[in-house]
Amino acid sequence: MSTIELQVKRTKATNIDLDVFHKILNLYPEENLEQRPILASALQENRIDYNDLINECNKILIPWYYFLLTPSLLEKELLRIEELRKVKLTPTFFSKRLGEGEITSKRIIDRLIRCQNFLSENSDELKNRFIGLLKNKTELKAADEIKKYFEFSTSEFKRLNKKNALYYLIRLIENKNINVCQGVFDNNKILPIINSCKEIYRNTSGFVLKDEIIPFIFLPSELNPNEREGRQIYTLIYLLVLIGLDSYDYLIKRDLTAEALSSTKEENFIHDIVGEFLLPIEITNKFIGISITKDIRDELAKSYKLTATAVIVILRKRGVITQEEFLNLQPEIAKILTPQNGRSQPINYSIRKFNGSKTVEGINDALKNKSLSNIQAQYLLFGRINKKGFKEYISSNNL
Repeated sequence: MSTIELQVKRTKATNIDLDVFHKILNLYPEENLEQRPILASALQENRIDYNDLINECNKILIPWYYFLLTPSLLEKELLRIEELRKVKLTPTFFSKRLGEGEITSKRIIDRLIRCQNFLSENSDELKNRFIGLLKNKTELKAADEIKKYFEFSTSEFKRLNKKNALYYLIRLIENKNINVCQGVFDNNKILPIINSCKEIYRNTSGFVLKDEIIPFIFLPSELNPNEREGRQIYTLIYLLVLIGLDSYDYLIKRDLTAEALSSTKEENFIHDIVGEFLLPIEITNKFIGISITKDIRDELAKSYKLTATAVIVILRKRGVITQEEFLNLQPEIAKILTPQNGRSQPINYSIRKFNGSKTVEGINDALKNKSLSNIQAQYLLFGRINKKGFKEYISSNNL
């Protein structure tokens, strides 16, 4: 049996099964963990120092004790993780290509599944009433149902800028027991960014984690530098519609134009609901027969919290503009901004964004009533033991 020697002060402590070593590092295959210098050296020299292993595990957020499991016990643990993924997501989200804005980080999924299960297992709520509520409804009735169910105010939404409008929507959605998590690049204590997975995180798609009590929406934010508030708003409502239809095997690709104009019947229906919710057909009907200028395009985008691209896609789908006008109204490609790194935002703010307000509130309540240990809370909030970050978090929440 091939093994890797685990050493303490250059003295053999035990052996790690080589197959176990490979399988653990392939838990997140998109990250190419075996190429990390210390781990690559261990594979080449068939030995690794205990402290090096612990440090690496802290960086890649994988429990160090996995490496000491027997092949059979590890296999059971990996099967358990995979089964959880299958329950929460459809296979669509595991076959995405890096760089296309269609990839879903399994690391992010696993973290959020743990948070979701914690909330569901400790909830007194019954089945979430919004799940399936939009089935068998027209796009107009579905859009009205969303507004009614979430107590949406069109006038309040329109008076806000796009950033505040996004957070207005998130607040309404979370008030109805649907958790909204956002990508966070603004604090490395939340999601330590290692070079091997930066691009994966930046290209992670939005997705929904299914649950009968508290569905989770993951909304790309800083993780994808091409996202702007208008695109995030569209994505948020799109993912919300999936929950309302109880149909999850769809996603928004990076190229919204190509997808929305060449989508399947089912995908087209989802886009129509989103379009009706954000930019009602009664509004765009007023522009039939009118020459749409870029100024009109931009005013619609500003008023209805959309990107300029989304506006002309909706106008083209509804026949308000021709294909030639559509091409002439294409906006210039926006400059891609580099996501912030480091500690630009308070840790409490970043944790709330990434884990969602429902998760944070549930964990805080459990910490107050002593039903959750500090170690369990750290694994939920950070994905690992993070004493310094947790101390800062505890202080900022007066826990």
